[in-house]
Amino acid sequence: MALNLVHTVYLLGTDKKRSWIYVGCTNNLERRLKEHNNGKMSSTRPYRPLKLLYKEDFKDINSARDRERYLKSSRGIKEKYTLITEGSSNGRMHGSEP
Repeated sequence: MALNLVHTVYLLGTDKKRSWIYVGCTNNLERRLKEHNNGKMSSTRPYRPLKLLYKEDFKDINSARDRERYLKSSRGIKEKYTLITEGSSNGRMHGSEP
């Protein structure tokens, strides 16, 4: 029996440094957010508390990893900020139900 895992690319932010945005990928978003906010990740520890700004769900890990790499790239930076702005203006996150 195959598992139907959802792979999520997510963006985290903080009120401590408004220009800082963390991009990550996981198959368990709830667990991963807890790990970030509990200080288990050295890259996000100084910015706690963190909040979820945006997420995208993918059916396969390769597509999710490709998207994560793009959003971390110099070409993806502008889109990353656009996604956050559009997501907050319409009250939804990509991948969430309407």
